[in-house]
Amino acid sequence: MREGFVVTGAVIGAHGIRGELKVKILTDFPERFGKGQVVLAGPKDESFAPREFTIESSRENKGRLIVKLRGVDDRNSAEAMDGFLFLSDKPKRIEENNRYYIFDIEGLEVFDLEGKRIGRVEEVITAPANDVYLVRGDGREYLVPALKTFIKDINLAEKTMHVDMEKMDIEN
Repeated sequence: MREGFVVTGAVIGAHGIRGELKVKILTDFPERFGKGQVVLAGPKDESFAPREFTIESSRENKGRLIVKLRGVDDRNSAEAMDGFLFLSDKPKRIEENNRYYIFDIEGLEVFDLEGKRIGRVEEVITAPANDVYLVRGDGREYLVPALKTFIKDINLAEKTMHVDMEKMDIEN
């Protein structure tokens, strides 16, 4: 991904016949997709070269957004954007206790309380009650709820997280 940018949404399909896109929201600020906003979007691959688009309209639908971009005017054009990512400038850090951006968490090395490596946070899954961290390591996957009960320490400078595996009732 381009340095200095953060992913704010992902196209997960076309909607209707007029070029509308179904967008999975990956930001706490969905107003970034408001009418008249200029956004960057492009395919998720090695040659990622985002283009600027202006949002003509957007509305919520079943926990997702339906977004119409200027210049994307039919279903074929919308289908060609399936899998595209929306980007925004990486926000300046606002120091708040126990508040992190998704890009802060993804990639952290995860350890138990004794210091044994569990794996790496591969994905932050947004769930209705709380986020869940998908941790992969040594051929195993763990789903770690993003709650103080389980997450004992996050150190962004060292890119580490310490998890109470006993409270999760998981042997590692």
